[in-house]
Amino acid sequence: MRVLLLGVGMQGKAALHDLVQSQEVTEVITADRNVEALKAYLADRRYDAKVRCGFVDAADPDSIERLMKSGVDVAIDLLPAHVCGRVAAAAVQHGVHLVNTFYTVPEVKVLATQAESRNVTILPEFGLDPGIDLVMLGEAVRSLDEVEEIWSYGGGIPEPEAASNPLKYKVTWTFEGVLNSYRRAGKVIRDGRIVQIESAFSQPPLSLIFSTAPTNGTW
Repeated sequence: MRVLLLGVGMQGKAALHDLVQSQEVTEVITADRNVEALKAYLADRRYDAKVRCGFVDAADPDSIERLMKSGVDVAIDLLPAHVCGRVAAAAVQHGVHLVNTFYTVPEVKVLATQAESRNVTILPEFGLDPGIDLVMLGEAVRSLDEVEEIWSYGGGIPEPEAASNPLKYKVTWTFEGVLNSYRRAGKVIRDGRIVQIESAFSQPPLSLIFSTAPTNGTW
């Protein structure tokens, strides 16, 4: 299986580590805008010959198209969230299965029929958050007879060695992304009814309790 990894930042480096270890992956094409830094990182990690280096510019649709039609089987999109629709459209057009870590957006939803007709699978929200946390929560709820309350840990206090900034806090994504996530519309179940909310900033506190907990700083 040939895998295209779009974006080799903090999440991309973790994904690459797992891809290199996988016996099912025969080749990984890593792509980032800063090719020189990517080459230096690959050399430092001493990855074997199955890892190749390429260029992608999220603002340039042609560079995304060029990589999608290079004969890869699966693409992992870790580029900035605002281009996920463009990446998904290119993947469907060229028959490439796609995995990303973003909330599902209308630009991707409208591709459902076309993706199905081309036998292309799109797996959105497959990151640590969103994704793994929701899967684990669902599995936990299904294993219990009755759930009265859910505590969702939405932040953390890093270990001292990870608190290297003036705020003494660690965020591995952009602050713009953090603010946008709180401004998203959503649905919750309140008193047995589905309630639509405009954003977390426009509503009174929900029944979910958000707290903090010590972490190792690797959110």
